[in-house]
Amino acid sequence: MAHEQAFYGRLSSLSPVNENIVVTTGDFTNGSDEFTIADPFFVREGQTVTYVDSQFTGTVTITNIVGSTITVDQTANANASSGQTIGLNTPSGTYLFESASFIDPQNIKTVEDITGSQDSEFSAGDTVYNLIGQAANSIGNAIVGRFHLYTITEVVHRGETPPKLSAFVKWGEDNTETSSGDKLLQTAGQDLPIVSLSVTNNMAPIYSTDLTDMISTPGADVAGYQIALNSVIDKFITASISEDTFPYTGSAIISGSLGVTGSVTFLTDAGNTQDIFLIKGNTADKGTIRANSEGILQLRWSGSSEPTAIEGGIYYSSSAFYIGT
Repeated sequence: MAHEQAFYGRLSSLSPVNENIVVTTGDFTNGSDEFTIADPFFVREGQTVTYVDSQFTGTVTITNIVGSTITVDQTANANASSGQTIGLNTPSGTYLFESASFIDPQNIKTVEDITGSQDSEFSAGDTVYNLIGQAANSIGNAIVGRFHLYTITEVVHRGETPPKLSAFVKWGEDNTETSSGDKLLQTAGQDLPIVSLSVTNNMAPIYSTDLTDMISTPGADVAGYQIALNSVIDKFITASISEDTFPYTGSAIISGSLGVTGSVTFLTDAGNTQDIFLIKGNTADKGTIRANSEGILQLRWSGSSEPTAIEGGIYYSSSAFYIGT
């Protein structure tokens, strides 16, 4: 059966930001944890507020949004007034990019096909799209050849002519962006891949920069492999062929056939009362072969009628032992 291949395309003129993603004004009231904002379009719960008039102290986090009325996790003080300048900052590991040009080298997908994993039109099983982002260090300088996955969570704008995309993205790998020690590079005008991931292990495709429309930041073309190497591939290979796989401890279900070269020894722990092994038929009338915890082999037929006789076959039922001839 053929499997659908992962999508890869390019976002050009990409400029991700996470601090002061929008600068606007708000009307604040002394003693209130609510304020009205002039431009609520990019406001999201979990964002923090930059303020310049000392109407708060410390970090202020948005907890609720109703239209242009914003609730935060502390009350404003006596410095509160109307028309005060504020900025919005995304949570750690989350970024916004605006008006990036969308390019599909195969001319199959359009911006209308790209949905965020938290968009209202997104359904379970839909394709999850990711940005392969250039990594930066703690002071914002690019780390050459290092990239990370950032999941597109919400598409906030689509432009058709020319195709443009604006969206929120968040850290798309294991653990957190903070624990990785890296950030997303926030320089303007980047060319980076947008990809879909494999269904089971969320692996990104690689591609060739020989494709004219896939010219991108050097190293991005093989970033999918680099990211998956330790997070998926190495774990898969280790679990499959390492010395720790056999001897095997625990329960196992094997579908298909199992071939063994050499001898097989079954040992049970002291005090174990379960069968060493058990073989059952796959019909309604079942025969079983088992070895109990004492190593005694038992043949048993529990069907309502006799099984089909075969030459050399043996079975036991109702105090009688039968041999097929």
